[in-house]
Amino acid sequence: MAVGLGVAGAAVAAIGSWNPSFWGDEAASVMSATRPLSSLLPMLVNIDAVHGAYYLFLHGWILLFGASEFATRLPSALAAGITVAGVTLLAARLNGTRVALFAGITCAVLPRLTLMGTETRPYAISAACAVWLTLLFVRLIDDGMPPLRRGWLLYGIGVALSIYAFLYLALMLLVHLIILLSVTRSRSTLRSFARAAGIGLAIALPVIVLAIIQRNQVSFLENTTQTRIDRLLVEQWFGNDWFAALAWLLIAAVIGAGVSSARDRSWFLAPRHPPDLLLVAFCWLFVPWVVLLLLHSVIPLYSMRYLTFTAPAAALLIGMAVAIPSRRFASWLLVAAVIGTSLPSWVQQREPHAKNGSDWRQVAATIGASASTGDAVLFQDQLRSSLKARSAWHLYPDHFAGLHDVLLDQPYHRTTWLWDDTHRINELPDRITGIDRVWVVNDRGSRWAIEELEQLDFSVVRSRELHRTTIHELIRSTD
Repeated sequence: MAVGLGVAGAAVAAIGSWNPSFWGDEAASVMSATRPLSSLLPMLVNIDAVHGAYYLFLHGWILLFGASEFATRLPSALAAGITVAGVTLLAARLNGTRVALFAGITCAVLPRLTLMGTETRPYAISAACAVWLTLLFVRLIDDGMPPLRRGWLLYGIGVALSIYAFLYLALMLLVHLIILLSVTRSRSTLRSFARAAGIGLAIALPVIVLAIIQRNQVSFLENTTQTRIDRLLVEQWFGNDWFAALAWLLIAAVIGAGVSSARDRSWFLAPRHPPDLLLVAFCWLFVPWVVLLLLHSVIPLYSMRYLTFTAPAAALLIGMAVAIPSRRFASWLLVAAVIGTSLPSWVQQREPHAKNGSDWRQVAATIGASASTGDAVLFQDQLRSSLKARSAWHLYPDHFAGLHDVLLDQPYHRTTWLWDDTHRINELPDRITGIDRVWVVNDRGSRWAIEELEQLDFSVVRSRELHRTTIHELIRSTD
């Protein structure tokens, strides 16, 4: 069951993942991964150390499979499948195969996971790490199983690798500690956990220290709207209003049923072996969420994609709720509702401009089809770096063959930063000598560089409005 659902989950994430254009965050991944290693390591000392392990992995992956949208997003789709398989195994271990089936199906279509399964970023991988680390943890604290030789050492190494994959996975230690305290009062077990956690944190110390030093790189989150209550309740895990309404009803139902059962059997008073799946999923879903929201009020740390590693817990809770009805027909009606309400999000995630409205592939194709060798291209610089269409030059290089990026100073792989260094627009007259046609790529509605070019005897002969971008073609007057 786990293998079958895992394959299905990977397929659900992978199908159509090639449709949307790359966007800013993915540009950071692809451009970092295609640097020479001699350039990548100095960059990580300055910025994005938290993604360093992912960039190193992607560097090797691109050498083998190329840098297309599908190729670079495939690891995330595979990670989504591995997550689904892990959720199925965890649910089966703690609550039987019926819950495992429903939780696995839910995980495969959960909008947060199907979205991150189409991203050239490490967030789907973080979900897989969280699931399998929790599986190992549950195995270690189960008194009904024979001792796992060197199991806590393996757990400590898993913690370290998870933190290198994505820093926020350190919060899983807090989740596991709460679960552990509900299961046992054994001092030896608690000491084993503390030692393993210490080993993991010690191994991960370099990336933790660099993340603290580089904390200003997420300062833009200070003004984020992602902490609005409507966005938290809908977009964090569930994608659209209908799915969110159904999901929260099911989660409330299973929590209510669990509380009622707990009163009957004094659930809070006695340790349980193995740990209750409801407790595991509840702590996993809500503890990191609440901690980050509280910290965000002091330090800007919250982004919905950063909490992708909690999405499997939502699938577990929904799967448990779907299994509550005694009649199978009712449960399968709920499964159909889960799949049906998730479908609009799945379709929207695979539209051509689904990635933050990015149309960079269309920009590259438009210029590539119309420009001639020797033409110049100008990319608007009055934008945040991750929004600049300049990245299209590096992501779709075949379309720009033979053209001149006249404002380029140093390409990204010769800097210790994520992006290119460029000349100012007032240097344009000295850099455009001998060029008679220029393509200006602007944010839609902007006239950046147009006046400067008109003063150099260029005139606009054609403009094309794309989804988020305007491309102007200018030709120098020969009079």
